[in-house]
This record gives sequence, structure tokens and C-alpha cells, in this order.
Amino acid sequence: MELKERILACATVCGVSSKEQSVAHKLMEELSAMGISSYFDASGNLHSEILGNPQGKTILLEAHMDQIGLMVSGIDENGFLKFVGVGGIDERMLCGLEVLVDGRYSGVIVPAKKEEKVPKIEDLRMDVGLSFEEAKAQIPIGTTVTMRACPKLLLGDKISGPAMDNRAGIAAVLDCVERIKDKKIPYGIKLLFSVGEELGLQGGYSGTEPKMADGAIVIDVTHGATPDAKDEVGVFPLGCGAVICRGPNLHYSYTKQLIALAKEKQIPYEIEVAAGHSGTTAWAIQTVGTGIPTMLVSIPLRYMHSNLETLALKDVQAVSDLLYEALMGGIALAE
Repeated sequence: MELKERILACATVCGVSSKEQSVAHKLMEELSAMGISSYFDASGNLHSEILGNPQGKTILLEAHMDQIGLMVSGIDENGFLKFVGVGGIDERMLCGLEVLVDGRYSGVIVPAKKEEKVPKIEDLRMDVGLSFEEAKAQIPIGTTVTMRACPKLLLGDKISGPAMDNRAGIAAVLDCVERIKDKKIPYGIKLLFSVGEELGLQGGYSGTEPKMADGAIVIDVTHGATPDAKDEVGVFPLGCGAVICRGPNLHYSYTKQLIALAKEKQIPYEIEVAAGHSGTTAWAIQTVGTGIPTMLVSIPLRYMHSNLETLALKDVQAVSDLLYEALMGGIALAE
């Protein structure tokens, strides 16, 4: 499958944190088509394994499946739905947004009272067209809600839509796996597509255990440059390539090797700095139990945690290319 089509296909599947099953089953089908078996753990994380050199080290590739969303928290007397955020929601993007409630009911988010400033989430409502009695009968409290938008192609080989965080990361992993699965590789490869990252890295903790791999590469997104983010540290222009993170949470030597590998193979890249917690599952994987030495590679993403998340195809390709070169022996894991 072409990388562009793979990103679009992954992003169209709804998978709000705690409801990632549809995404997981789609990934299981795609892996099966490549001849790779997979299984679920008790938390809903999806695991796979590619056998390489049986005497070699093992590298874990991880990307989270879930996306941010909303959840119905109440119904007012006029049938409008109250709601809360699932994951970090950008409240500026909510008013006027089309949504899909429980995967069945179309709705729109509207302000509950007149405000001159950006309304808080508690001052917004969802209008699905039902009366109080109808809404109470058809929409239970706790129903999940997704932002209704179709991924679309923009000019300049850009892609925009919901759930690019982190379906683009998943697409990069699958693209790499498809290229490497039939090659002679020096490592065993484990795949982890985790749940609940937006709720606190849950799948990163529950899906890993000490000594399950000799090293790990986490694939996620980072902030892409926007008109309101000029000159900010930790913001990267779309098209800059793979963003390799450095910091005390990440393995020093392996990260330096990854940077050197990008230079050697002429893969475009930038360096991000995380002085502490990276805000990604790299934190969970490196610190769970006795820990797994971890690297972090990200895709620049504009308008993160909105229905308009925008990326450059070449950055996803750069991440896939860097993973490929690493798995073909470009990273030397310690004995």
C-alpha cells in the first residue's frame, strides 16, 4: 500500500482512548495480509513479532492507536448534550465543530451562553436534534464522541484531518514493516500498538515489561510550525523530516547513533530536546520496571489535538526510512 493511502485509511477509523478496538482490528487485518500474526493483551494493546536473527538482539517499535475525543457527561432540559474531553482538547477548535456521537448520531457543538472570549468546554453543548426525553432514551451518559472530519489532501503534498496523532506514526511503522518483513535482518522485531496514550501513557505501561526487548523506538508526533507559534522552541516546520528527540529520558548512545544514521543515509531530520518527561510513551517504556533503552522519533504536526491535524507526507516517509535503516543494522545495541 502506498504511504499516502495508508495514512488516509488509518485516520478514517475512529478510536477514542478506551475505544481503540476498531483501529486494532484494522491493524490486525493489515498485519495478517503481510503474513504477520498478532494478538491482544488484557489492556487491548496489539502485539506482533517479526523473527529475524534468533541469536540477535530484539528491537521494539511502538506507536499508540488512540485519538483524542469527547464523552457525553449529561443532558440539559432542552436535549443538548453536555460533554467532557477525552485527552487534551484544544477548546479553541470546538465551537461549530461537527461531531459523531456513538458512531451514529451527527451533531454540532454550540455555545450554551453568550461569551466574548473562547468558551470553556463546560460552557458548550452538542446539538444532535433530540428532545430531552429522546436524548435520554438514546444516548447514555459516557457515550464517546469523535470529531467528524474526513482526512483530505492539501497542496504541497500535505494531509489534513483528525487522528493524525498518531495514525501517521502507525502508518510509518507499517510502511517500514512491509519493506523489511522478507529481508534478512540482524534483529528480532517486536511491534506494540498501544492504547490510552492520551489518558496518561496507559498502554505504554501495561504493554511493556522489563527485558521484552533490548531497545525500543517510539514513534509519535511533535508540534509543527503554525502562524501563532513563531520562534517557539520545540516547534518544527513541516517538511523538515524525522524529528529525533534527545534528553535524559532517552538512551544517550542509541539516540546519538540514530542521529549519525540519519546523516549517513541522508535522511532529513531535526533534533528536539526534552529536558524531562517527553509526554510520550517513550517515558513509560524507558521507565517501566527496570526499563528498556528507548529512542523517540516524531512527525511534525500542525494543529495538534484538533480535527484539522496537518502533516507533510515527506516527514512520515523520513520516519519510515529511518526505522528501516535502523532495523537493517544501523543501530548497534549493547551486548
